[in-house]
Amino acid sequence: MADYTVFGQAHRRSKQFRQSFPFVDSWVIGCLVLSIILYGVSFATKNVFIQMVILLVMVVRLWEFVPCILNVTLFTKANKGQTDTYDARRTVMLMLFNYREMIFWFAICYSILASHNRLHIAGAPHFIVVFRESLMSMVANSGGGFTRMARSAWVVITMQNVFGLVMTILVAARIVSFLPPPSTTIRSGQD
Repeated sequence: MADYTVFGQAHRRSKQFRQSFPFVDSWVIGCLVLSIILYGVSFATKNVFIQMVILLVMVVRLWEFVPCILNVTLFTKANKGQTDTYDARRTVMLMLFNYREMIFWFAICYSILASHNRLHIAGAPHFIVVFRESLMSMVANSGGGFTRMARSAWVVITMQNVFGLVMTILVAARIVSFLPPPSTTIRSGQD
């Protein structure tokens, strides 16, 4: 695991006391729940200090995504007789939870940008429009819910497009790696 991330440090320390797999499950689900809670908080507060703390947590989590998911996607062995993944379904589910979490982190960023008039949200209710735009930015360009955007908003949208593309490819690659190989049968000349 990447020891230069918060997850890497916590994971290394947790191995001394308990099994690794339950810790990873708890970490991923806990971070997803945290992102959902902070998404609600981002609409409820205008306090700059609280918003900065939320953005700092977002940056830390985004920093963790790339090395951890690359590690799981590229350097674990599955379906080859010897595995360092607990279960293929579990791995895919955790990656999808990370994907959802990333959607919420960027939605939080959009909410904070909107609270500082860095982008205008067209349509109501705002929490649904922001979530929809964040979801769209992971897989496409935009749904048109944001207007009058400052450069900072464009930077965040571009970052999400890049992260979304990378995450989509990595999740799809991991799903494909767990599929069984196609069976090949050689047929004789007659049926």
